[in-house]
Amino acid sequence: EWNIDATNEYHIINKLQEMIMVSNPYKIKNTFDKILGNLLIVGFTGQLKGWWDNVITIQQQTEILDSIQINEIEKSIMNSYNKTVEDVDATLIYNITIYFIGDLTYVKDKTTEQLSNLKLQDFRWYKNTFMTKVLTREDANQPYWKEKIDTGLTTLFAEKINCKYHE
Repeated sequence: EWNIDATNEYHIINKLQEMIMVSNPYKIKNTFDKILGNLLIVGFTGQLKGWWDNVITIQQQTEILDSIQINEIEKSIMNSYNKTVEDVDATLIYNITIYFIGDLTYVKDKTTEQLSNLKLQDFRWYKNTFMTKVLTREDANQPYWKEKIDTGLTTLFAEKINCKYHE
């Protein structure tokens, strides 16, 4: 069951990630994307079902279910058997994201603001939150994120962490 009713952006993104995790084993077993897309759609309830049934037109539904991967010059990507590569699950999830969340640069900007203001008093909880947000960024590998973790820790604990980083 896929339901995003009464959830915030964070929980919607988590639900979409769950949909991706469910679709991955099917992709590994070479299940056709159209079948996979229909499996996901059958589980829609609440707002998602209303969106699919009432907001998306039949033509848009068909475009999503027939979508294929394209490259930068909008040419179809072909597999080793010289057939187009389907892209139904990614297209479906992208369309859900755009409709219910909007432009993801907003989420990225919001994440940047949250990371800049984050203080790490409760290390375990904040570390998990901090790392979840940092790892969604393209600059996640930059050293200043480790420094940001250190500034919120108690002095003794920060020294221990710094020793571990330098080892």
